[in-house]
Amino acid sequence: MCESIGQFGPSLKPPSMYEAKVSLLKIKVKDTEKAMVENKKELAKNGCSILSEGWRDSTVQNDIVNFLVNSPKGSVFIKPMNVSDVVKDANLQFKILDDLAEEVREENVVQVVTNNASNYVKEGKNPSLLFE
Repeated sequence: MCESIGQFGPSLKPPSMYEAKVSLLKIKVKDTEKAMVENKKELAKNGCSILSEGWRDSTVQNDIVNFLVNSPKGSVFIKPMNVSDVVKDANLQFKILDDLAEEVREENVVQVVTNNASNYVKEGKNPSLLFE
């Protein structure tokens, strides 16, 4: 990006704050929605993996999990979730993953990939927590 700006020269006018927050954002949202349509077709055709990546926001001490869906078409960010209230409860975490599987259509989910924190390990070993 910096190289392209340099090649254009000092006359490059950056987008205004309004353009960046409204006009350009609307274009990117439409592009993302279009990509999601293609990705959903791929999910129905070849299945998908639900990926969860947990981290701790050190400034406010919240536990956050980012959820993604991966298919042969690539990975798509679905949503972040503050799980500070459920981080130690395997049953509640399973409920979150189950709801996400329903959101992407359970029959399309081939696997769920999480980290190896003890609460996730407990989820994977409890037969009563398996998808119906």
